[in-house]
Amino acid sequence: MIYHMFIDDSGQLHKNSNNDYFSYGGILVSEEKLNQVKLNYKNCVNRIKKSLNMNKPDELKATMMGKKHKIYLLNNLKRNCLQIFIIIKKDYLDRVNLTDSRDIVRFKNFSIRYLIQGLFMNHTLENCTELQINIDNQNIAVSAKDSLEDYLHNTFNFDDYYIKSSSSRFCKNNIKIKVQYKSSHTDYLIQAADLLANTKWRKFAIKNCEIYKYLQDETHCVKLPNSEFTSGKFV
Repeated sequence: MIYHMFIDDSGQLHKNSNNDYFSYGGILVSEEKLNQVKLNYKNCVNRIKKSLNMNKPDELKATMMGKKHKIYLLNNLKRNCLQIFIIIKKDYLDRVNLTDSRDIVRFKNFSIRYLIQGLFMNHTLENCTELQINIDNQNIAVSAKDSLEDYLHNTFNFDDYYIKSSSSRFCKNNIKIKVQYKSSHTDYLIQAADLLANTKWRKFAIKNCEIYKYLQDETHCVKLPNSEFTSGKFV
């Protein structure tokens, strides 16, 4: 079966950032549900644009929306897909050089790999034969574009490509992986990923849980570099 992943980021992952959190957010959807999810979200966005007197070609960003619009869209994103997240606490990254752009790219690639690995290990992608990963192309380094697809292909198709391991496979051989960089201006599900990433980031970075509680009850979320941190009390 073919699966599609749409992800975007929120926050900044470098030494001079004034906030300690960085997140990825998005959705995982099967090929058979893709058009339905995309059409539903597009229709919801266009209704909001109409209420705001926006032109249809204009992009509706998460930062432009009020609470009721975000809730409306998040409720729509609870059906026919799985919401997926990575949340990273920057001051715990003692092995990442946050002044080196190449090291940051490598760590971002690893983060996405770790997210996907978890989806295989919990059997969400058990019957996956092809995974198409769609990422917002804004501020993506050329080195990331060149390296991510190869890195993921080698990781998920060759157990010992990087290190010898006696552990069992977390996926079968011959998983086809494609990485595509898309514009949020034209891709509605990249826009959805922007909203999800921003919602997760706001809970951790500024302790804002107003919208967070409208995410799916059961999401797939990983914390890096470990799970020993929290955003504080949920309200």
